[in-house]
Amino acid sequence: MKTIQVTDSVSQETIAVAEGDQIELRLEETPTTGYRWEITQINNEQLTIVDNAYTLYESAGIGGGGIRTVHIHVLRVGTGQLVLENRQSWSNDVYKSFTLFYQPE
Repeated sequence: MKTIQVTDSVSQETIAVAEGDQIELRLEETPTTGYRWEITQINNEQLTIVDNAYTLYESAGIGGGGIRTVHIHVLRVGTGQLVLENRQSWSNDVYKSFTLFYQPE
């Protein structure tokens, strides 16, 4: 079992996972703009969300940004993709999208 750390720099890339692995996804977010990361596609038979939290940067002022950290547990190996969108929930306006492909080791 290992922890795979992922940032927005690997969007559209493929990672290798094994059953029991943890994926730590860290994406920059500024929720005061109304844009927040939302999981829009996940295979719940292969992956499960353990934690989904936002942390403001220590140096950020009012309205500043931070990091959205999502911890994901690999339940079963297989191929698939995890998709998140940074969007305004009331307008469905998408600022950015993030896709992570995964496959068995």
